[in-house]
Amino acid sequence: MRKRHLAAVSVLLALVGGACGSRVDDRGAATGAVSQDSSALAAPGAGGPGTGATAETPVPGASATAAPSAGTATLPAASGAAAPSAAASPRAASSVGASKTSAAAAQSQAPAAQAAPASQKPTTAGTPSPGAPTPGAVPGLARSGDGSPVAIGWIGTQSGTLGAVGRGMPAAVRAWVQDANSRGGLNGHPIKLVMVDDGGDPNRSVALARRMIEQDGVLAFLGTFAPTTLQALVPLLEEKQVPVISTCGCSPAEDSSEMVFPIGPSGDTGQSWAQITPMLKGNVAPEKLQKVGLIYCREVPSCPHIRELIRSYQGPAGFKLVWEAQASIAAPDFTAEMISARNAGVEALTMVMDNSSVVRIERSAKQQGYAPQFVNQQSGHEDRVIKDGRDDVEGHLTAATTLPWDSHPKMADFRAAMDKYQPNEVKGSWGAQAYVSGLLLEKMARSFSPKPTSADVLNGLWSLRGETVDGRLPPISYVKGQKNHGNVNLCIVPVRITKGKFVPTQGDEFSCAPGWKPAA
Repeated sequence: MRKRHLAAVSVLLALVGGACGSRVDDRGAATGAVSQDSSALAAPGAGGPGTGATAETPVPGASATAAPSAGTATLPAASGAAAPSAAASPRAASSVGASKTSAAAAQSQAPAAQAAPASQKPTTAGTPSPGAPTPGAVPGLARSGDGSPVAIGWIGTQSGTLGAVGRGMPAAVRAWVQDANSRGGLNGHPIKLVMVDDGGDPNRSVALARRMIEQDGVLAFLGTFAPTTLQALVPLLEEKQVPVISTCGCSPAEDSSEMVFPIGPSGDTGQSWAQITPMLKGNVAPEKLQKVGLIYCREVPSCPHIRELIRSYQGPAGFKLVWEAQASIAAPDFTAEMISARNAGVEALTMVMDNSSVVRIERSAKQQGYAPQFVNQQSGHEDRVIKDGRDDVEGHLTAATTLPWDSHPKMADFRAAMDKYQPNEVKGSWGAQAYVSGLLLEKMARSFSPKPTSADVLNGLWSLRGETVDGRLPPISYVKGQKNHGNVNLCIVPVRITKGKFVPTQGDEFSCAPGWKPAA
């Protein structure tokens, strides 16, 4: 176990403020594998509507390896050779923040379409058949497209320990594509999903993204989990004017490029508020807010930075730090830290750590008979936290970045799509964000040209003012030419683990960083 955590240290840049999932099994995915879906993509390990055979076709100069999930066509990426370009540099971050939402909708679902080899353009799927209505679809969707297929991309890390952390995001994108195709696609265009595992390698990621844009015709990237590679993609995205919509909130690219459009809290500022906001608005007693502790990771450079920002927010947020410690994500337990925190009188503890460490921290505290109020941000709102933590995480405060994915009626479409198309996959706030970004793309597609382009997608994004995707998000706006999108959304819905379930503490009310307002 210790070896596994040590091996993960170099890649877990996604931690930034705890923006990581819990420990799970590796799925045997090939580093750099390319999955392209344009017909018959099925849920991993499950047969059913749309299930297709797995195809493995090696890219010239590379050897074939196992596919990351059943029903997906996979190809190993060439290790730099046979790739048009390369770039470099990564890192990580995330965010948080108050407003209310309303509105409802109705949705439909049925078998979907997707799959094709990476060394050639994806083939066009057959026209999907309409499905039966279910809650949550984009209402009144006009279908003015010419019926030609459109390519949507997903690029990021699916393999290895880091891929396991963000596993819910690509699963949710697959579910959305299948769900949308069952309802006629993107404004009448069947969607081809081009999905790439970059293995966390920035140079490989750039080479593969270039191929996806230039050869596969990808219009936009959706629901990207790329904490170590998104920053390296920025020059290419800006050169080609191709947007990324929805991220894990764990890359500095979210604060530095107008081609990256996060829909949830993102950037170091937002990530820092995400650690604090669940404690506010009565969720933690005022006297406990004067005895707050902070534990943050040693391995990730952003963790100490977030620690500094959290310290600076004590006045505006009305809390006081009385103890802090830096710890390793590879630690088998945190007994020493919990004894130290208890001796310092800590009554509420926020954790800038990955979910697996969060579970071990709370377990260590319980073994010492110590029960402060534990807090972390949106990555903790995931089904694996409850499954892995069991009774040890009872009472834990975390956050939803959409209306709560697991309980709110307006997120019934996400639950239904995941249950139908990705039944064995992880469900969490990251995946819910990715799915909602797909619904956002559907809404914008009403104004796309008959043959959509990346410019149509960008113009749609820049035209958004106070968009909530029918109440699922706080008001979202983007401004053309604005490099910093990290403040687009500094809001979350606080949730508490109660009797093995995530329970919203304030209903459907979003809590936001003090003074946060949507972009004008």
